[in-house]
Formats: sequence, C-alpha cells, structure tokens
Amino acid sequence: MLHPSISVVPNVNGHSVYLAASGICKINATYTDKPLPICGIGVKIRREWTILDWCTVTEKTCVQYLSIDDKEPPVPNR
Repeated sequence: MLHPSISVVPNVNGHSVYLAASGICKINATYTDKPLPICGIGVKIRREWTILDWCTVTEKTCVQYLSIDDKEPPVPNR
C-alpha cells in the first residue's frame, strides 16, 4: 500500500528499525497495511508493525495510523 519511507519507522533505543535485510543487525521489522473506510476524498490506513529481536526471540507490535488528505482542488493550466 504505502512504502514506509513516507512515514515514521519504529525505533529501538533511538535507532531506526527498517524492513528486513536492513537496519539494526538481528532486529527484523515487517508491516501490514489495512485501508480504512472514510467519508470524502482521502485515505486512512492502519499500519501494524511487527518487530522481532532475534537475540531474545521477542516480538512486539505497534500500530500506526496514516492519513492522506486531498485538501486542494486541481488547478487547470491555461
């Protein structure tokens, strides 16, 4: 749906955790997006992050809500 680079990524001890194969060693991050119905023009998305620490084999999740609004009408070229 949306690439995480356009939103905030989770962090561990102040270090950003990016998707698998990058970021902090032995920390893996994945996400799933679920579009939410809204009225009017725009999109809302519920993004659930799952963070896995391979050293301690612990998994945590956090939820992020994204809102993309279209607040300006198009202006035709003249």
